[in-house]
Formats: sequence, structure tokens, C-alpha cells
Amino acid sequence: MVGHVYFYPSVAADDLKKLLTEHQSRLAHVIRQTEAAIVFEAFNAANDLWAEGQAFGPELEVRWRAAPGGFEVTVLTEQADLGQKGAGWKQHPKYRVLDEESRVYLWGRHWSKLEGAAAMERVPEGWAQARIPNELRYPVTAREFAFIRTRNYQRNGVTQFTRLVELKSHD
Repeated sequence: MVGHVYFYPSVAADDLKKLLTEHQSRLAHVIRQTEAAIVFEAFNAANDLWAEGQAFGPELEVRWRAAPGGFEVTVLTEQADLGQKGAGWKQHPKYRVLDEESRVYLWGRHWSKLEGAAAMERVPEGWAQARIPNELRYPVTAREFAFIRTRNYQRNGVTQFTRLVELKSHD
């Protein structure tokens, strides 16, 4: 399978919102971050842009990071043409996408699965990890573990991008 990577070094906020809106039917989840907070939720193109983010779904991932004059934007996809050929878009040489599935397991365990949870008056709905001081929230209903299916983009046998594909969970 062939992977395509498009990069734009300076996209205005309105243009990034337009790009996300154009592809919203292909984007299922988003991770938005600032220096002080991180949110992982179902994708909604109407949500505010944060300094950094990754919106992803089975067909593509859109990454952005605040930069002088707007945002640096990277689009990763196995689709041959997403229309990212306008002025300013740069396409990296094609990548080999590995066939085998890979996963990134999400931090923590659901509160209900922690030792002592049964004795709690109210069990929180989030996930906990001792090394992270805030409760983690993932848009999943399962309470055992959650992971993101990924695809690795390689060139010369070296993984250069890991594309987020799909959020999964199990009880």
C-alpha cells in the first residue's frame, strides 16, 4: 500500500477550519492540545482550534501545530488524491505503508477497574494513571482497555510517520 504525505508550512486558521470541514465525514476523532490541557473526543469540525491537534479516521489524518502566521499542517492518507495540490502544498515522496496492524495503547485504567473502586461512593467515568495528575477522558464506552489502530509509513525500511486510524476499546 502507498502512503501520501502532504505538508503546508503556513495555513491561516480559517483555511485549516475549511480543510477540516471538507474532510469531516472521514474524520472520527480528534486529540487537541495546548501546553496546559489535552482533550480526546469525537471529531466535530465546529469545535475551536487549539494550538496543536490530530484529527483522524480510517481514510486520513490531519495534524496541525501553531506556527508564525497560522498553522503548520500535515495530511497523511492512503488515498491517491485529496485535492491537496493547490499553491503552497508540498507532497513528500511516496511512502510504503506496512500491511500489519499496529496499536498504541492509551494510558491508564478505567476507575471502575482499579483496586478499591468498589468501596468508592461514586466511581468517576474517566481513566486514571498514577503518573498523570489529571483524570483522562477517552471517547469510548469500554472499561478494560483502549487503543488506537495505526499505520506505519516507511521509507528505506525506517518508519517516518505513524498515522492514527481508529480508536478501539474492549471490556
